[in-house]
Amino acid sequence: MMETRRNVQTCLGMLASLLCLPVSAQVNISGRIMWVDRRGPADAGSAHPARSVLVEICDNRVPLANQVVSTTQTDEGGNYAVTVPTANGTQRDILVRARSQSPAATVEAIGTTLAYILPSAVFPAQPWNATLTVNIVGDFTKTNNAAFSVLDAVLGARQYVSKLSNIDLPAIPIEFPTSGSVSYFQNNQLHILLGDRWDWDVVMHEYGHYVSKSFVFDDSPGGVHYLDENISDRLPKDSAVRLAWGEGWPTFFAIMAQREMNMAAFGIPYVGDATYSDTEDASIDIDLSSNGDGSLGEDNEVSIMRLLYQSVTDAADTRVSPVDLWQEMVTSRPRYLSATYTAMTSKLATGGVLAIGSLATKHRIAPGPELPGISSALADSPPQFSWAANGGGQLHHNNQFTIRFLTRDPNPQRQRSE
Repeated sequence: MMETRRNVQTCLGMLASLLCLPVSAQVNISGRIMWVDRRGPADAGSAHPARSVLVEICDNRVPLANQVVSTTQTDEGGNYAVTVPTANGTQRDILVRARSQSPAATVEAIGTTLAYILPSAVFPAQPWNATLTVNIVGDFTKTNNAAFSVLDAVLGARQYVSKLSNIDLPAIPIEFPTSGSVSYFQNNQLHILLGDRWDWDVVMHEYGHYVSKSFVFDDSPGGVHYLDENISDRLPKDSAVRLAWGEGWPTFFAIMAQREMNMAAFGIPYVGDATYSDTEDASIDIDLSSNGDGSLGEDNEVSIMRLLYQSVTDAADTRVSPVDLWQEMVTSRPRYLSATYTAMTSKLATGGVLAIGSLATKHRIAPGPELPGISSALADSPPQFSWAANGGGQLHHNNQFTIRFLTRDPNPQRQRSE
């Protein structure tokens, strides 16, 4: 009786095979996608997760147009796992491809709309019940690997915007490497130099222009700008202060995003510190925590990025947090620094106003009081006031001021928003 049952089961299995009937089966594939930074594989910390990128599972046995049999997305650790339905008795030649595409952006080769690919080797003749581990690590000398560095920088910037606003900005196309002479933002597209492939400060600055446009944070005329100039010596004052703000805020945004999202923990060179760095195609290091060397005034982008940064970092006693500043900007939609300054200080108690005023003096945006001293009591007779004009270029001196008298606050300054 037992032998008869076995014979029946064998016959049924053979019949199913002859009739090509599908039987539930699957190939389980998992792994990790990594890109490698400028240091190369000799440094054990140079490989980084390709976060939230598109992963395609391909079968090389089928025609090219139909090779993608499943897709998934990596997690924050660059890990992915996918189950590919198949049929009993069949085999697949498995190829895994990671594309430079995430919810934040698609990094595209110049002149195309095609994402870069990090491919695995082909794993031939994988049976219908296979379990396969496929890890991919980029080659730091290749452009396709560098595309994932650019993509990861933009993803981090987008995540910071989401943290501040609870809004996920639409994905943006990124031309890489651009044929231009500099990296730039134009027509809702980023254009990134090959020489900026590792420079997250630069990439996130350019993404900051996209953020600024999306939330109407500036009215910049655009055009040429230099870190070491008072722009109003070259352009009309109104255009100059709008351009300085339009460039200073994105740099502040880039450095703050790295700080607030703890990107220093990634261990990527130059990422997560307080210095704006541009390497390879340039040699720029601007310390946003500086005491003021190189700060030139309201029409200078360095002064703006430093004032904003120092106003919201823990070292400043302003009681303004990054969230506070963001909310004030959403409300006021500033066109230049003075509008932002007014919005920032409008809800502060005297101590906070004075703290920001002190920063403005340090970065040559506001005058430097000379008489009476900061802590001096006013005389009974009519007091005398004098100050160093401070900042400004050759054509627009800081030579007209309004004096405000403030009383000491009986209550603490407002608390930071976290």
